[in-house]
Amino acid sequence: VTRTLPMADGEVLYKLMGQIAADVHDDAPALSALAGDCVAIGHWMLKDASLDDRLAGSVPFCTMCAVTIAGWQLMRQVKAIEAGESPALAATKPVTARFFVHHVVSETAGWRGPAMAGAELLYALTTEQLAG
Repeated sequence: VTRTLPMADGEVLYKLMGQIAADVHDDAPALSALAGDCVAIGHWMLKDASLDDRLAGSVPFCTMCAVTIAGWQLMRQVKAIEAGESPALAATKPVTARFFVHHVVSETAGWRGPAMAGAELLYALTTEQLAG
């Protein structure tokens, strides 16, 4: 969120997530929506969030991006299998991809709130209070 996200003023992220959203829109709308959430969070981090806010939300945001890309790759594999590649995976890969989209993607969508929660709560206690 400090080095890669600002590349080309966020366009690297926006283009990748836009491509993912378009590629999976018909077959995995929840994955497409997660890609859209990644764009929205990235935009917020670049335009509105403080450095502390970006760092506080970095783990949930990076998790969301990673799950989006992994889901996209699974959906690409399913398309390749449907086109005749790797017939040995024809029975298993679609089920694996469907499980990922229905369970992992839907769970990960819940990370939007923590990604955008900001850093204020992290500073609610003093150093002395934390040290006990």
